[in-house]
Amino acid sequence: MKNIINDLTSLKGINYGYIYKDDQVLATNFPEVLQDKLSNVGHMIGQMFMTVDAIEQTHDEIHFELDENFLIAYRVDEDLLVVLLTEKKINLPLIHMTIKSAEKKIKALADAPIPTPTPESTPVSPPTIAPEVKQSIPAVVTMTVETEVKIDQIIDLLMDYLGPAASIVFDEVAEIWKRNFTPNQENLIELIKLLMQELDDKSEQKSFLKMAAKIIQ
Repeated sequence: MKNIINDLTSLKGINYGYIYKDDQVLATNFPEVLQDKLSNVGHMIGQMFMTVDAIEQTHDEIHFELDENFLIAYRVDEDLLVVLLTEKKINLPLIHMTIKSAEKKIKALADAPIPTPTPESTPVSPPTIAPEVKQSIPAVVTMTVETEVKIDQIIDLLMDYLGPAASIVFDEVAEIWKRNFTPNQENLIELIKLLMQELDDKSEQKSFLKMAAKIIQ
């Protein structure tokens, strides 16, 4: 697996990379000082791809523009990512073609038993926003009737997964949502993402996200 990373980063313009699956970093050549952050980034990117799936889009590549670099994530399989830190002047079609040609090998190695134990991934906390952003949110926001109706439908859906505990979980998560986002229809997707994290099973997370996204469309 490390050989694949070395081969990818030997291409001109690619500085570092890692392979991520099921909350674990399988291989990387990122500096050790950054390695404890890679699992969190992989988790975040995985949720983005899940959101794309929920709205029935088919993107398998995400680019993040940094100051002098790109962070590019390729989805090789449902829970298998290749993430590369590159320079801005790179041959994107060549990298995409290289990833595609290595897909079968990456999948095979990712499914093979890992010979040495890997550190436990750091739990991902709910997203927060900077204090200055919080201060810009009005203290009192009146939700529209349409938004309240959609929220009731989301609660009903959550009960299918958590039963009677759904109302308690929802109240706690809704407080976080209201602190970090304006509680309106445009930000219902953020509420859904927070609620999704309360489900332990990945298949349930994806199912909930897909069904809830249809409610707010």
